[in-house]
Parts: sequence; C-alpha cells; structure tokens
Amino acid sequence: MPAPEARPSAPLQLGTATYATDGSFAGLLCAYARAHRAGALPAEVVTAGQAAPGHLFGAPEAVETEAPLASRMEHGLERVKPGLVGKLFRAFLSERAGIEVAILQMIDAVAVDGAEAVGDWTFEPSRQVSRWAQRVGREAHRMEAFVRFERHEEGASGEWAVAEKTPSTPLAPEAPVSAGPQSLGPSPAASGGERWLARVRPEYHVLPVIAEHFALRYPALRWTILDERRRLALVHDTPAADLAPEADATRIVPASSLPDLAPTADERAYQAMWRAYFRAVDIPERRNLKLHLRHVPKRYWPQLTEKQPEVSMMALTPEADVDAEAISRTAAPKPRRAVKALGPRSRT
Repeated sequence: MPAPEARPSAPLQLGTATYATDGSFAGLLCAYARAHRAGALPAEVVTAGQAAPGHLFGAPEAVETEAPLASRMEHGLERVKPGLVGKLFRAFLSERAGIEVAILQMIDAVAVDGAEAVGDWTFEPSRQVSRWAQRVGREAHRMEAFVRFERHEEGASGEWAVAEKTPSTPLAPEAPVSAGPQSLGPSPAASGGERWLARVRPEYHVLPVIAEHFALRYPALRWTILDERRRLALVHDTPAADLAPEADATRIVPASSLPDLAPTADERAYQAMWRAYFRAVDIPERRNLKLHLRHVPKRYWPQLTEKQPEVSMMALTPEADVDAEAISRTAAPKPRRAVKALGPRSRT
C-alpha cells in the first residue's frame, strides 16, 4: 500500500494484460503491486500452470510472489481498515470467476479513497467482495458445526480407506496454516497410529478459515479434514518427536499425500450409538422439517453420521471390542410418545 501522502489521485483503469500468479493470496497482493507500477489493472488473473481461456493479447505475464511485499501490503490495508485483509481473503477463497480482479479494484479504491471505499455499495467490486466474503464466512461457520470425525488407524487399507490418490484438479502447493496459540484445556493424548478423519464437501475453499478453530479445539489430537471436492486435506499433527521442529502442526496438503487410513474396529459401534442418541431425543410430533432444512441443508447430510441409514448393532464386525448386543439393548430407546394437552377442568 502506498503511503497516505503518496496516494494516487485517480483509480487505476482496467488494462488488457493477463497476470499469472501462483494461486495464493500473497501472489494476488503482489499482482496489485505490479499493476501499480504498470499504471493499469490486469483484465484477468489466472493461476500459473492451469488451463485458462484464450488470451487475445498475448501470453499471461508471470507475477513472482514476494512474501515481504505481500506482508507490507497486508499491514497497510489493515492500517487503513481493520479487518479488511480477512474480508478480501475470504472473498478470494470463494474461487468465483473474476473475483481476483474485483479484489484488485477494491484494493485500488482503498488506496485512492481510504476506508470509505469498503462500505461504498455503489461500487460494484465492493459489493462483489462483500457478498462472496459473507458466503465463504457462512460456509466456514457451517463446517465448524457439521464436521464429524471418525477414528482411523494409519498404515492399513480398509473399506473406508482414502483410496483415491489422483487429484481431479491441479492442487495448490503445500501451504502451512497459522494455528495460533494452543493453550486450551486438557485434551486426550494422541496415540501411536491413531488419526481422526472427517470428510467434507464445502462449496467454497474454507479449509484455511476453519484451521485455527479446530487447531484450538483439538490441539493434542492427530486429525485430518479431507475436502473431497478439491482433493485437499487439512492435517494437524501433534508436536511429537516424529514432527520436524520447523514443520507446522497444521497445514494443507494434497489428498494424494495422505497415508492409507482404515476405521478402527469399534468405530461403527460408536456411530450406531450416536444415531441412537439422535433417535432418542427426537420427538416426531414436534418436527419442523422446513426449519430443520434451513439450519441443516440437505447437501451436508452425506457427511453427517446421524443422517446415515440405521445399521443393526448385530451386523457389526465380530472383532469389535465393544459388546454390541449390550449397546443395542441400552442405547436404542423407543421414541417418546406425545402427551395430549389437556384443557382446564370443568366443574360439575
């Protein structure tokens, strides 16, 4: 961000150039610095190495990502408008076509007009950035509620193993995620090859947004949140001896780098108990399906344990360590019966 005394007097106009970045948010900030030097914003920003629509004005111009430059721009934007970087970052994670150019226009407007440009709803890029940032934030909030972890073991292949190793789309390079301080209360200690796995299919790329939430909530567990839509995984490892000192505990990696995982022997029994709990607290007469679908849309149901079809406890694997028959007798109560409301008693 230029210094206040060096603010440009007029916003940059859209040019005809196409910039190619490394696909990161820092690379996009560096693209603005390049556009500021060139005197015009790019018409399009693409990721280097990915197939892009045909360009009428030559090959894309490569933009080198410089971490110190991106950091200075973030500090400048936060100084002008606190919270602006997070808003731009969430809009960037929406992966909508053309959102990169809208973000560059937004940064340029802030450089010219200051913080007033953020809330200028007559400015189309401002509305576009706010709309997508809000949607990504809402999706991240839902992911924090709809993630269901399952206990797995590493180094074994099984029915639920992460078998698909070929990503369907080009993946971003391994990106460490700042996990923040890990100072919450006591948590279960991690065991040797145990890993908690959750599968999600978010509409937007929300793994960088939810990383801090789960790192603070489960700091001592080894867990993985697998984005099946993008074939990316948010991995958290405990700072054990097998973790290199310079390695980040929480990071995003391609799904193809995950080890083979198989559910533990008692995982299905615990899932059956979880479904039994939901069936026990359900009151059919008080169901409000319309309200329920508003809070839990159907597109999340395939990843929710309580929405899966019932499985008889007797059909569980015989090698399970738990007494499945005892659980089926105690953890599957009958649904409650509705109590008919009585009116006031009439005196005779």
